[in-house]
Amino acid sequence: RRAAAPRNRRVADETADRLAALARMLGSLRTETPVMDAYRRTFRALTEGGELAAWDEAAAAWRDLGNRYETAVVLVEAAGAALASNNRPGARSRLREARAIADDLGAAPLRARIDDLAARGRLTDDAAPPGEGGGAARAFGLTRRELDVLRLLAGGRTNQRIAAELFISANTVATHVTRILTKLGAASRTEAAAKARESGLLDAPP
Repeated sequence: RRAAAPRNRRVADETADRLAALARMLGSLRTETPVMDAYRRTFRALTEGGELAAWDEAAAAWRDLGNRYETAVVLVEAAGAALASNNRPGARSRLREARAIADDLGAAPLRARIDDLAARGRLTDDAAPPGEGGGAARAFGLTRRELDVLRLLAGGRTNQRIAAELFISANTVATHVTRILTKLGAASRTEAAAKARESGLLDAPP
């Protein structure tokens, strides 16, 4: 994920080198077991484009093994792939299964990751909720999605980076930014970020 940011070119290069080394290591292993097959399918999905079908194959392999935690982890990645192709129903169904597993296992960090992806993918209610900058957001008339964009904008993200993180187009981000500036009465992104901080819009965790 860090490698995806253009400014992290060094990290991207290091990541590519490590993945290549892992691919060579995996290729050198001659052990063929169901567990190794599941790992191979997961690694293939990770390194060969991340197509939804590849992630689903990996999830099925872990599911067949009865490894619920790895199944849920891979389902989250599959949901991300579904969102990237604008397959929102597919993303919802995979996150629903992953969330049920995470709840049953008491895997709080995984549940937090699932909820974060659901929020970024706009798979939740669009209204700004109480406890998430809700009062201030309502005072300015911000929607949940505008609040998501504002948080990333205040963090210095470009429109392209915001688009990638929220699974929307750069043009949609530009529209949200324009509306945010208007609602906050700000003349620039910097001023909008400053007003957001002063108003408590950014107090809640993203």
